[in-house]
Amino acid sequence: MSYFRNLVQSRMSPVLDENFGEVVWIRFMHTKPNFPPSPDPARPPVEAVAVFQWRSAFTGGRTPDDRDVRRVPWHAGDKSAPEIATRVPQFSFSAPCAPVLKRGDRIKRCVDGTEFEVTAVLPDGAARILVQVVQLGVANAGNQ
Repeated sequence: MSYFRNLVQSRMSPVLDENFGEVVWIRFMHTKPNFPPSPDPARPPVEAVAVFQWRSAFTGGRTPDDRDVRRVPWHAGDKSAPEIATRVPQFSFSAPCAPVLKRGDRIKRCVDGTEFEVTAVLPDGAARILVQVVQLGVANAGNQ
């Protein structure tokens, strides 16, 4: 392990978890093709601390090479498709404390009860684990 990664794990991750972390419930799921996911009996649900954020993202509109979705070069006077702003949810776990997650597992925020499904688990480059998720259902005003 590199000196920088070790430094981030020992100094920065605990501070991030203490100041921005929240308690989440993780339910491990067993997935099979063409069947709905079911709870995995071999792995019971666990409680963990994660940093949750809504990351801003743009969809549609122009591509990085300055062409619009029709692959036609874009000019200032064109009325091409506008860039649409959206929010993408993601969780960040401290690497040594992170549960072993896989695609299809469920994460529930204890703060408001919203539930998410894991789509990808990636290292974030600074000794933490970045978990990309999609929200299941819509936020209920009664849960807030």
